[in-house]
Amino acid sequence: MIVTARDRVGKLAGLLVSSFNTVTLDPVPVVSFNLRLPSSTYNAIALSGHFTVTGISNAKIADLFAKGRGIDKYTIYEKPLDSAMGSELDVMDGLFQIRCQWLKEKSVDIGDHVIMIGRVLDVTDNKYQTSLTEPLIYSKGRYRYAGPSIPISKVASRDARKLTANSFSSKASNV
Repeated sequence: MIVTARDRVGKLAGLLVSSFNTVTLDPVPVVSFNLRLPSSTYNAIALSGHFTVTGISNAKIADLFAKGRGIDKYTIYEKPLDSAMGSELDVMDGLFQIRCQWLKEKSVDIGDHVIMIGRVLDVTDNKYQTSLTEPLIYSKGRYRYAGPSIPISKVASRDARKLTANSFSSKASNV
């Protein structure tokens, strides 16, 4: 996921986050991610009070946002912004965007990191999405696609078989 924000003069900042979480859905959706300080993205969020999270499917874009400072990643991938959206970046091959209001009073400083908390304002599909549709994940040192979902009935029956097999083998070893 890429988190972006604009400061008061319109300068864009953003980074790739390795962990993005739902905190709660009720009464309003609230999300979180971790950010290392110092950070131009943190500064932009602090100035604007908002951030956008974009789900991505393109490893090249992920790598640009993972590299950090000194890379002109924004002029390559930025698309026209809807003035009502304020501080958003429409990332090429993005799957969706989650616009959030930063809840500063709920965020937590821990060492050189901040757990950023935000209230979800809007979720939209990306109308500019191109060919890739699977969400990108990072696992075992490389980017991968998440792949198709597995029906819960198949997972439950597989896990039940494992549980039954393990139960019997542990009982047999104790006899």
